[in-house]
Amino acid sequence: MVIQDGMSRTERILKRTIDFILSLIGLVILSPIFLLVYILLKKQNDGPVVFKQERIGYKGKPFNIYKFRTMHVNAEADGIPRLEQERNRHLTPFGRFLRAHHLDELPQLWNVFKGDLSLVGPRPPVVKTISAREKASSKAVRICSRSS
Repeated sequence: MVIQDGMSRTERILKRTIDFILSLIGLVILSPIFLLVYILLKKQNDGPVVFKQERIGYKGKPFNIYKFRTMHVNAEADGIPRLEQERNRHLTPFGRFLRAHHLDELPQLWNVFKGDLSLVGPRPPVVKTISAREKASSKAVRICSRSS
């Protein structure tokens, strides 16, 4: 049986097994780094150490993606996602370091372990992005059908 993404059932099981084993090894080996980053982020300020954001995964299933927080606590409190240029002023000094070395993404190993993400694959979209695309799409369909 072939699934939509072109992988057979056996290939999918193999990929998931590899993801599970490698993420478990990564979580164990990197746990001292997790602890150090946690302590340093906690010392920096009182906000949450881990940032979570709802994403859309395989077959449209929503899940929370986890990252170490790199921006000030209320950087996106207004609900507006910050563009890369705007983000720079919202980054904490230690957050800048974490991003530069991709350490902010270490908690995603937990997502891989749980099966929400894969070590290899597309970046799951943010829920708000999909909602905006759907609205734009439906608006375009309405405009096209009016002009026909």
